[in-house]
Amino acid sequence: MLRKWTDSIGYAIEGVLYASGTQKHVRLHFSVIIILLIFCFVIGVEKQDFIIISLIATVVVVAEMLNSAIETVVDMISPHKSEKARIAKDMAAGAVLISAVSSCIGAFYLILPYIRSFYENGFTIAKHDLIDIA
Repeated sequence: MLRKWTDSIGYAIEGVLYASGTQKHVRLHFSVIIILLIFCFVIGVEKQDFIIISLIATVVVVAEMLNSAIETVVDMISPHKSEKARIAKDMAAGAVLISAVSSCIGAFYLILPYIRSFYENGFTIAKHDLIDIA
């Protein structure tokens, strides 16, 4: 049973590595997440907000990976141009768009007080305790 579980984790990691290695949008989303999280850490986003922002950003990557998987399956099933295949791909891409826009709005709402503080108090690098590091 443990062997099956470790195999499953290995396959999942391979899937993430494959997606980040072959899908430019997955790489783009990962890059944006890394920049966003570093920015949040530097400006002193509190632990709870940092966790929420991390989860919000993760939703976009998950949606993009599901979109890529759907596109791959549709291409396998329907190698020739098909209206239904196009609709399936467009719907999956639409899900990514909705998740990305809503994530940007949510993250902006959470980060806005920290940005206001930056403009009011100037730039100071936040000091974090070891317990604050996620």
